[in-house]
Amino acid sequence: MEKSSTSNSDAETLRNDWDVYWAGHQHDRAERSIYDVGAQFYRRYLIEPLLTSVLAREFAAGSKLLHAGCGGGEVDKRVVADFRVTALDISPNALELYKARNPGVEAVIANIFDLSEFREKFDGLYNLGVMEHFSPAEIVEILKQFNSVLKPGGKIVLLWPPVYGLSVIALHVIHFVLNRIMRRNIQLHPLEPTKVSSRRQVEGYLAAAGFRLRSMQFGPRDAFTYVVIAAEKA
Repeated sequence: MEKSSTSNSDAETLRNDWDVYWAGHQHDRAERSIYDVGAQFYRRYLIEPLLTSVLAREFAAGSKLLHAGCGGGEVDKRVVADFRVTALDISPNALELYKARNPGVEAVIANIFDLSEFREKFDGLYNLGVMEHFSPAEIVEILKQFNSVLKPGGKIVLLWPPVYGLSVIALHVIHFVLNRIMRRNIQLHPLEPTKVSSRRQVEGYLAAAGFRLRSMQFGPRDAFTYVVIAAEKA
């Protein structure tokens, strides 16, 4: 398989950015600490039940799954009990949090732009809050890497915020108040240049990487936060 064109310097920048985000208690700004507490509550009580139900619908119990961009692992407590999960992230800080919350789960440091070591190893792959942080061209490249790690007939589940999501709108308002009115110069999370805007947009990304869209959902179960995308290897 051809190697990703992402440079070592790009990978290092990406790792550093996410290490700062997952620094946890090391944050010294009150606004970010408050944001972290709210995000943890949100992931545990809204996102985890949604993710667990979608994975149970798409995969048989005991399937081998890759959580590609696992973050701190707050949503995986029930998932790792039902599936054989490998957790992957570029941030060492994120993986330390993940392993503390989900002991015994295989956790590896890797860049989602180069997953060649995992070729055709998994029944499925999932993540949440990852794809929006990349450009359209980068998203297609990442999806091609996802395709490469799946066995024939494998599937992906992506939780991806849309431009019309309530959390997106709320964070726009919060950033406006903090930065335009209070002049605090704060970014509560890494930039999100590519949110979901339409079914055609998502189908285009997936088709370019060798996937077929199975379903798209958006609703009240997670307080209108994510579009839930399920796709299969074409």
